[in-house]
Amino acid sequence: PFQMIVGDHLTEQAKRRPEKVAVICRADRLTFSELNEQANRLANWLLDRGLKKGDRAVVLLPNCAEFAPIYFALMKIGVVAVILDFRLSPPEMAPLFDETEAKVLLTHSKQRGFALRMMREKEDLKHVVIVGEGRSSEELQPYEEIVSKGDSSEPPVTVGETDEAVYLYTSGTTGRPKGVVLTFDHFTYFPETMKAHLPISDRDVDGSILPMSHISGPIILNLMADVGLTVVIVEEIRPKKILEAVQEHRITFFHAVPPIFQMILNLPSRERYDLSSLRFVAMMGTVVPEELMQEWYEAYPHAVPLQGYGATETSPLLTLTRFEDAPRKVASAGYPAPRVELQVVDEKGRELPPGEVGEVIARGPQIMKGYFKNPRATAQKIRDGWYWTGDLGRFDSDGYLYVLGRADDMIITGGMNVYPSEVENVIISHPKVAEVAVVGIPDPERGQALKAVVVPKVGESLGKRELLKFCRERLASFKIPKVVEFRESLPRSRTGKVAKRELKAAESELRKFWDFIAEHKKPIGPLMLLLLWFLLSSLELVDPFFLPSPAKVAGRMAALLGDSSTYGHLLKTFYRMMVGFSLAALIGIPLGIVLGYWEKVYKSVEFIIDFFRSFPATAMFPLFMLAFGIGDGSKIALVVFGCSLLILVNTTYGVRGCSRTRRMVAETMRASEAYIMAKVVLPEALPQISAGLRLALSLSLIIVVVLEMFIGTKQGLGYMIYNAHMTYQIADMYAFIIMAGLIGYFMNQGYVKMEEKLIHWAGKQS
Repeated sequence: PFQMIVGDHLTEQAKRRPEKVAVICRADRLTFSELNEQANRLANWLLDRGLKKGDRAVVLLPNCAEFAPIYFALMKIGVVAVILDFRLSPPEMAPLFDETEAKVLLTHSKQRGFALRMMREKEDLKHVVIVGEGRSSEELQPYEEIVSKGDSSEPPVTVGETDEAVYLYTSGTTGRPKGVVLTFDHFTYFPETMKAHLPISDRDVDGSILPMSHISGPIILNLMADVGLTVVIVEEIRPKKILEAVQEHRITFFHAVPPIFQMILNLPSRERYDLSSLRFVAMMGTVVPEELMQEWYEAYPHAVPLQGYGATETSPLLTLTRFEDAPRKVASAGYPAPRVELQVVDEKGRELPPGEVGEVIARGPQIMKGYFKNPRATAQKIRDGWYWTGDLGRFDSDGYLYVLGRADDMIITGGMNVYPSEVENVIISHPKVAEVAVVGIPDPERGQALKAVVVPKVGESLGKRELLKFCRERLASFKIPKVVEFRESLPRSRTGKVAKRELKAAESELRKFWDFIAEHKKPIGPLMLLLLWFLLSSLELVDPFFLPSPAKVAGRMAALLGDSSTYGHLLKTFYRMMVGFSLAALIGIPLGIVLGYWEKVYKSVEFIIDFFRSFPATAMFPLFMLAFGIGDGSKIALVVFGCSLLILVNTTYGVRGCSRTRRMVAETMRASEAYIMAKVVLPEALPQISAGLRLALSLSLIIVVVLEMFIGTKQGLGYMIYNAHMTYQIADMYAFIIMAGLIGYFMNQGYVKMEEKLIHWAGKQS
């Protein structure tokens, strides 16, 4: 019944499902009966030491199985759980002990030193219960000892719906952390919303990805106790750990902030993991790029992506996408939760019609009681019963909410309003971009200018010019970023949200210099090398015989290019290279398609494919060195072997990566396999196939030149390099090496241009 409190739900589950596993973390497992028993023993131990309803206890724990019984123990006796982030520093945590007058600290042995310090410094703190300690002392009580013995009966305390249950301190991105006060009544609404919008049952397994010390910890445990499902607590927010947990424990759903989903999609090895158990995932906590939702849906069509919107202050959900509406409302933040009133209002608080943008405000029983000991902050956020979120949004005609971002993040440039999310959605759609954040920075002419901080995908080279050209084709002129900064990662808060305040700092001169270098690295690299060569030869820091001047080498190159016999050597090398490369493509691409297309065949060689995808091409050189003294046909065979292996692996991986799309399209269109292969799989696989071809093209030139150098053939660039070296014609040797480099460079540039046109064509076909 609705009147049941959190602890009552757990007691009921322990009776109905005593042997069912409730909590999993690493190797630790707790059934509902074990969880209830441990919670009761700790609750009665606290009562025996004088704690009573309304007292406060600090919970300072990492993601661990012990979090669950500790949380439920406090809920059963009405002791307020002051849940702090385990990653906070001592100076950040210490003042909160004074503010809350906590009588108990429940923590982990990793915080032993801090716990002892608090015990000695804080007069109100009477007891410290520590997980993983193993031994008892006057100041520290081992958690394991408490829950292994003692009174396991239900504690004799009656808790009311309006009693305070939890204090959760916000991350403090806008100043000093504020304690959000939530009552027992608040925690009934998350399970109610989940059950109203989604097909949740006791057969589900939830993955708890985010820190348990945030709002996600209590709400997931409350859902577990209400429904009777299993919760898997993931220790670390790392893509591999998350995917391993989903595969091992057959997790059916989880929720997280958008960057975590992006990290999963960017993980090269993600296809190794079996995620077939997932039914849906929920992205929440910040604005979700539509491109990310689409990318997830294409990668995992069985794991329907949903959005939820809210805050710690709203306990937490205000909206959630209805399961049946998910495909057509992929960009929406969701439909209002039961018993919540939502409005979009203008600056004067007047409600706006659907389609118009304004601030989102909410009213209902979900809204927090207030901020602990902070009436001014409470009055700023809650006015006439309405909670002002500070977020900009709009409703559509179906009542679905679309959130555009924080009101204070909106950029006013030249009198025009720009929402960062709409620019971010465009930039994130660039195939080379992994992450992006757009902020406003001061500008003397326009008041504010747009600054885009971009994280390119691993292995991709992206310049400012290319990105701005991409934006100009898709955005109005006043929405084009004035400043583009490239980084390896974005700064984040403890909840995983992008810390935009840090990004608003003006770009330093050093950063501008390095951005210039990155933008012009193609010409700058050779010029710097040429300058270094000139200095070394001019100052004679190296013997001029072994390092002739650039001018001397240039003169010899001009003379050699004036000799018709040089072109015979160039053509011979080019012939050998292209024959080997062409045969490699003819062998590698068809075999790759076969291996990638048929799932059973692919699975039998999956280990080999994964191995060679991370196998450096240069590691194959020992194979080519075995070719001393062999003939021309064998040289080409070695080129074919090495290059076809690269093409084969990339083609297989690319085609396999499209297999889910192929199946999905085949099911919806009932199209023939040949049509799907031609119109869907091959165009989508082209970037992977092309990457293999490009690498093989470069490798074929290197292999041929190296073989010509060491095998003793009488023709080819490699032979000329070797011959010049052996006859001490050092300037000639450098000239031939430069020729080989230039051939490779222009060949690759030509291929890249062709590749761009091909992939662009393929995109249109699919």
